[in-house]
Formats: sequence, C-alpha cells, structure tokens
Amino acid sequence: MGAFYWLSLILIPTIFIALFRYLSKFRNKGRVFRIIHAAVRLLSIITLIFSLLEISFNAFFINSDSFGFTLSSKIWLQRYWKPINEQGYRDNEISTDTAKAKIVVLGDSVAAGHGIKNIKNRMAAYLASEVGPDLTVNTIAKCGWDTPDQVAALKTRSDTPAFVFLVHYINDVDYLGRKYHVERAAYPDVPSIPFISLLVNNTLIFNSLFWNIYKGANSELGEQYWEYLLEIYRSDNMLIEHVENIESIREYLSQYSTGFHVILVPDLAGLAASRSLMTRLAEFLDIAEIGYTDITDSISQIPEKKLVVSRMDAHPSILVHKIIGNAMAEHINDLDNGK
Repeated sequence: MGAFYWLSLILIPTIFIALFRYLSKFRNKGRVFRIIHAAVRLLSIITLIFSLLEISFNAFFINSDSFGFTLSSKIWLQRYWKPINEQGYRDNEISTDTAKAKIVVLGDSVAAGHGIKNIKNRMAAYLASEVGPDLTVNTIAKCGWDTPDQVAALKTRSDTPAFVFLVHYINDVDYLGRKYHVERAAYPDVPSIPFISLLVNNTLIFNSLFWNIYKGANSELGEQYWEYLLEIYRSDNMLIEHVENIESIREYLSQYSTGFHVILVPDLAGLAASRSLMTRLAEFLDIAEIGYTDITDSISQIPEKKLVVSRMDAHPSILVHKIIGNAMAEHINDLDNGK
C-alpha cells in the first residue's frame, strides 16, 4: 500500500475529529449547528473505527487467494514473494558448486509456493532436507505458467541438472482450453461504479467484503470452471498434445542424461472429483512411458481444510508441500538404491 493510503487512514479521522472539536464551540447556536455537530461527530467515530480496522487488517489478516484477485493477496505477494534470484524465480541463487548434483523442481504457482510465506516450507526445501548435502535443489516456477512455459524456461537454464521433477497441477492443461477455444467462465472483475470501485480497489475491508460476497453469490463459477477442465480432459486429442509437450521435456533432458519424473497434483478442494482426471492423464503418461507419482492416494484421508492454504486459497498447504517433497525424495532414494 502506498503513502497516500496510510496518510488517508491517519488524516481523514484526524480532520473530522478536529472539525468536531471546533464545531463544539457552536453547538448551542441553534438547531442547524447541532445537526452539523452531531453529523461530524458520527463521521469522526466511523472514520476512526474504519482506520483502526483497516490498520489491524493490514497487520494481522493479510492472506493469499487462489487467483490473486483480492487486495489482500496482492499485498501478500509484495510481502512474502521472496527471495527472487537472478533468474527471476522465487528461490535462492543457483549453487555454483560443480561437485554437487542439481535437482530442479519445475512447475507453476504450486511449485513456487503460492500461499506459503517462507520458501523453507515448500516442497523443494523438504526434498533438499531428505536427499542430503551432496545434492542441491532449485525451483523453476512462476504463477500462471502452463506446460509450454515450463518447457521454455527449462531450456534457458545455463547449467545441466541431474534430475527434474515436473509438478503437474490439474489446471496445467489450461493453455489447451485457450488454444482450442473451450468455453469457460469469464474472470471476475470489480464493477466500474466510481465510488464503489474506489473503495473496493483501495481498502482492505471493502475489498474483502466484495470478494466474499462475490464468491458466495457466484458459486456456479467453480462448477463452470470444472466443466471447462472436464472438456479438456475428455478430449483424446488435447491430452495427446499435452503429453507430447510433457514428453518434449524428457526428450530435451535425455541428451544430457538427466532424469525426469512427473508429480501429479489433483484439485485439493475437490479431491474425489479430480481423481478420475488424474487417472485419465496417468493412462496417457503410461502410454508414453513417462514416469509419474500421483499423490491423490497419499492425501485422500486428510481433511480438505488441511490440504489447502485457506478457504480463499486452494493452493497446497505446508502439509501437502511436505508430502510432495517426501515423495520426490523417496523417488530419488529408490533410484540410488537401484529400484
């Protein structure tokens, strides 16, 4: 939040309080002065309470949301989306120690740790803690990436990793929906009503109120998005193209003898419904002989609220990051043991 925001929270109630104290001298001058005095007193109380609530919200209730729509989520990103390394990823700098083999965790906002305040609680960190000091782990991931973005990013890396994990979230097929014009619900937006949009876009309280009301009043948008994903996953042609893109990662890495494995992450807010989609994708990966781990069974007995960051953010919780990191480590250890 900018300086104007903070100045407004301080100055507006201060001005009304000062005006109220000044008008107190004239409250016995007649009915009109008494009405004005009472109105300014009410505005002083309202603006003071609002400023205190807004400051408290900013200090204690900043949270992410699934798509980064809310003002709170934008502040969350400014506050916690770090460190950013020289390559522009939310990660530590790549180790220059050539004696250590490198593992790359490739993905989108899931791998990048959207909703996770500290990168020490991401899957890559849990993987690193399990495989030991002889290996280094880096993350190549950005919010909004699809599989083609991940392929392109991997090819720009200057060094050669020993192993790459592709973290595949259920919506990584989204680029196919755009390419083949699959119908989907429009992204929500704040109504362009001058005073209302000013409050919603610039205050945490009204912004949070708007998006909570919007979410409750438009629950069908989630169902429409689910239907959109179903149409993509039901299409053999689109899934074949998607797996070919995944296979292009393996082919690119094979020239460097780099290992490759896919981690399938279902919709954590709709685990049962997404199981069939993960199974269908797995069938195509089997045909292409691409190794994968589907974490659905590993998390199926965990309550949904423990799987996601929050009610507003369906990205993986710290617990799920740990489960994924351990699954990756288990795969590396199995390779070391010749399994």
